[in-house]
Amino acid sequence: MSLRIHTKDITDCLMKLEREGFLSSTGRYREKTYHLPGQILPSSEEVFKSSPNSERNSPISELTKDKLGRILHPYFSSPFIDDLSTLELDYREQLEKVAEEPRDKKRISPEKMQALILEICSEQYVTIRALSDILQREAETLRGQYVTILKNDGKLAMAFPRTPNDPKQAYITVE
Repeated sequence: MSLRIHTKDITDCLMKLEREGFLSSTGRYREKTYHLPGQILPSSEEVFKSSPNSERNSPISELTKDKLGRILHPYFSSPFIDDLSTLELDYREQLEKVAEEPRDKKRISPEKMQALILEICSEQYVTIRALSDILQREAETLRGQYVTILKNDGKLAMAFPRTPNDPKQAYITVE
């Protein structure tokens, strides 16, 4: 969906809503995100608090997982994948089957890679690390050549918009 409103007009409107108390914000300048007053967006630490990739001595209780082994968080309507080893084996194999072409070939077209990323991130948040493991590509290559472009085109959304450079940032396809 494309609006024909200039970005400055949208920014002015958001700032006015914030001044009038209808919205609150976190961050500054280009990293500023808006939310309803009293609602703080959870951080990646809160979502991944007891995953195998977090600190072992975390005092926070074990994560809730769905039947496929994906992390569930009450704030998000979609599950998270951050570690393939925690996934149910059949589901992990299903994801690897989707990514068969890049796993078998060194080069595939950018369009094909973008389509695969969107398919993998459909209806679930996936971290760059997990995406890298599924597609057998370097995380920074995926971020720089594909994910950032898809995000800027409005095809992927970040789970943690107030910390866009978070190493545990996760992405979901915008339907």
